[in-house]
Amino acid sequence: MMVTLGSSRDAKLKVACGLNCRSCGCRHFWVVYTRRGWGGKLIRRRECRHCGKRMTTWEKPVGR
Repeated sequence: MMVTLGSSRDAKLKVACGLNCRSCGCRHFWVVYTRRGWGGKLIRRRECRHCGKRMTTWEKPVGR
């Protein structure tokens, strides 16, 4: 008997991606400000829409 487990694409769809607030688990954020960092990275200060906690993200532009 052969069991099909699904494709790797299906497995990727079930994995949650992105940011979650460490305080309340919300996935929605406002960007408070953005500035350039070293090596072309973007530094963004984000605020949770639900609880107001802030976090900093360092992002590398794709395709550079």
